[in-house]
Amino acid sequence: MAKKAASNGVVKKPKAPITKASAITAIFDAMQHRTGSKRMQCGDNSVIVGIPIPSFTIRYLLQSNVLPLGKIWHLAGEEGSCKSAFLYEMMRWHYMCGGGVALAQNENKDSPELRRSIMKHNPIYAQRFIKDDTSSMEEWQSFISAAMADTAAMYDSKDGPGATWPMLLAVDSLTATSPEAEIEGIDLTGHATRGFALMANLISRYMRFMPGKVLDKPFSIIGTNHLKPGTDQRGLPKDAVPGGMSVKFMETYEFKMKRLADIEKAKYSGITIEFTVKKNSLGQSRRRAKADMIWWAGRAPDGSVRQETAWDWDTATVDLLLSFENAKGKKTLFKELQAVCDIKVVSRRQRKAYSTELGIPKDEPVNFRAIGAALEKRQDLLDGLYELLGIVKRPVWNQNIPFIDALKAEAALVEAATAVAVREMQANGGSVATFDMPDTEGSEDD
Repeated sequence: MAKKAASNGVVKKPKAPITKASAITAIFDAMQHRTGSKRMQCGDNSVIVGIPIPSFTIRYLLQSNVLPLGKIWHLAGEEGSCKSAFLYEMMRWHYMCGGGVALAQNENKDSPELRRSIMKHNPIYAQRFIKDDTSSMEEWQSFISAAMADTAAMYDSKDGPGATWPMLLAVDSLTATSPEAEIEGIDLTGHATRGFALMANLISRYMRFMPGKVLDKPFSIIGTNHLKPGTDQRGLPKDAVPGGMSVKFMETYEFKMKRLADIEKAKYSGITIEFTVKKNSLGQSRRRAKADMIWWAGRAPDGSVRQETAWDWDTATVDLLLSFENAKGKKTLFKELQAVCDIKVVSRRQRKAYSTELGIPKDEPVNFRAIGAALEKRQDLLDGLYELLGIVKRPVWNQNIPFIDALKAEAALVEAATAVAVREMQANGGSVATFDMPDTEGSEDD
């Protein structure tokens, strides 16, 4: 519902002589008073705050050291591309920050053993989880709406701690069930008719409802979807995702997931998955990286056999850093990365290497996983790699204070820094710092 406009929206003229700056400030003040909006922002001091990402590879893909909150995600891929498994991994990241999960299981093929194994069979995580086995599009939308409304109410409760934990709301998958009208039609006639337009329309209308509900709240909204490879009129490859274009317009991130290879080893099995960032509204789209998801037989506390599953992010870190050696136009970048953290490969097949910077001697090489784990403990080296790879360092949410207060605190820092920069610029006669564009003639790498 639109806010009632304030009766007095006249611009108040500054008492001092009017300048361009004071006139613009007066206009902005009047606009806030006229609309009564609590979300209107004077000055570009917007900030992005998030939770830690325990994966260098995903940080690279997102170009961010944190997982931004209050965003909509879309995970698309063909069958068997580990969409659900990656969704479960993202759930784990939220659990690690004291968060909760609401999952609309919309495919009637729940994988509880897989999910619990990715959560490392943590009983506390299991208690922070709610699932609804939905059987229609309206059901999953109602479930997600209830989760958003009830979580927001708890965030705003005067008797609670405020919004001090993240909440992940997910649908797996968005288009696996039909609208109720189609279900009723099939019950009546015994057969299906074309219904894509209705499905796309319902999703479109619901997605337009979503942004205002997640704004300024520590939500992550994630939907998986099936990807159908095809060709366009020219015969070129083209991916089709059911449900219309509305999700693509509202999403902040879209990941395309593709199975590259199966892994069969003596002690474990797995799948190599390629991630492609089809859309990144906060950075560069179309970055790619790969990672292995592996599983093996473990033992429960009572001695029974149980499935263990993990995304091998530490090995993926080393694979990513080494991939630039033979990437087109990246030879100089590879040398610069090696200068920050030298990783010298002893055996590609065995994935073994050493690193002087990490204190791993040449005569005692270790596997890539150990290299990646050692690198994660060296923030100084990570900072150097972030700079070279364009990974932006954003504020990690201080969960001792509500999310909206954390946003305001970080925005205040930006505003203060901007004020200092303005004073310095004015002291220099109003000159703006210049920067050099990249050489358009190319380089030896090109």
